[in-house]
Amino acid sequence: MSTISAAEGAPPQLPPTVERKPRQRLFSRESLATLRRAISGLDDSELDAGDAASTLFRFFRSCHVVDLKLFLSLAVIFLGFHFAIILIFFVVKPAYHLIVGGLQTYGGMTPAIVHCIDVVTTSVVPALIKYGGPAIPVCGAIVAWAYLSAATRLGVVDLFACEIRTLCRVGTAFDIGQHYVAQHQKLIEKANAAKKHAAHELPAEPPAKANPPEKLSEQPKGFSSQEDYFPVFTSNSHDLEALEALVVGHITEFYTYMKATRDLQRSLAENPSPEAAAPILENLIYVLFLGYESARRAIEDLIEYEPTRAENMIVILTTELECYWFLCKHFEDKKDELRAGRLKLRRQNYMKEIPDLFCQLEAKHGKNEKDWELARNTTSELKSRYERTFGETMAAAITRRTREKAAEKQGALS
Repeated sequence: MSTISAAEGAPPQLPPTVERKPRQRLFSRESLATLRRAISGLDDSELDAGDAASTLFRFFRSCHVVDLKLFLSLAVIFLGFHFAIILIFFVVKPAYHLIVGGLQTYGGMTPAIVHCIDVVTTSVVPALIKYGGPAIPVCGAIVAWAYLSAATRLGVVDLFACEIRTLCRVGTAFDIGQHYVAQHQKLIEKANAAKKHAAHELPAEPPAKANPPEKLSEQPKGFSSQEDYFPVFTSNSHDLEALEALVVGHITEFYTYMKATRDLQRSLAENPSPEAAAPILENLIYVLFLGYESARRAIEDLIEYEPTRAENMIVILTTELECYWFLCKHFEDKKDELRAGRLKLRRQNYMKEIPDLFCQLEAKHGKNEKDWELARNTTSELKSRYERTFGETMAAAITRRTREKAAEKQGALS
């Protein structure tokens, strides 16, 4: 005869490796802590990745929803002012007369207080409900609208930031800047070799038997991109109207330059001669540089969490600086004063912004040191390209920027 286990009929137990998620309450400790940090005076460098991902936190701290925070603040101020007026007219003044009159009429504090409570509950509270009640749902509707609008806008910001940084990361991963620069050098060498060969060609040779121009054997026979690499911009471009004008400008510039890059790739894929392909590749590198520059400006505006923003800017600058170095040298050799002059205007900004970025990486960040490790581990290539482009070591650049910032601070104080 079998025996029945004492555990039979008991609810099944979870395996020891499975952890239950904590039950989310209406006023959880995490939500209240996030709200406290959001309205506190903490500097952005002291905040962690959890705050950067929290919509509640970003609603109070993000620069992308400043106008919505203004509407929320005005609604709360109006509600407080409205209730202050109601309290003055329907609570303070009646209560004062009730207490003074009650002391004279009833001859004691206790009867006067009882009479005051009776009047407040029968007259004052209904007046508060009548005149103050409608203001609460109106204010609540404004708060809900502001929060939902902020969540939608921040979602648009995150979508565009994710697509832009991913496209730039893919380009840097394949080092397209260095690839196109090396390809341009090969084209120039082939064009020079063809000219040299033509100069030593026998003059008696009939033109009809002349060899055709050398083709770019390494180029594909055609370029046809069937994929849509800009799904966010294609589907959500109408949402850009909610962002600031400068942010919209940088985002639109990036996508325009990237589309121009694809058009130039199609022209390059038609397999022209080296003489014809070199100018196309030159324009391709120039447009690619402008696209990465716009992407860096867009990322600087869109991403507010400093470790993530710094890491993405390093990735973008790695390709951007490679193109910049080539273009400066190339346009100076061609004596193209227009484009060479435009590029020289950027020199001071690079020599200021890149060392400042390295200074930020070397600074102490307290409990968030681990969040900066990814950015610190991606600086080697950018450092070498900076030193090659500007002829200044990064250590010297950081020292120079430290002195300049100290002088600027001293000048501001004086």
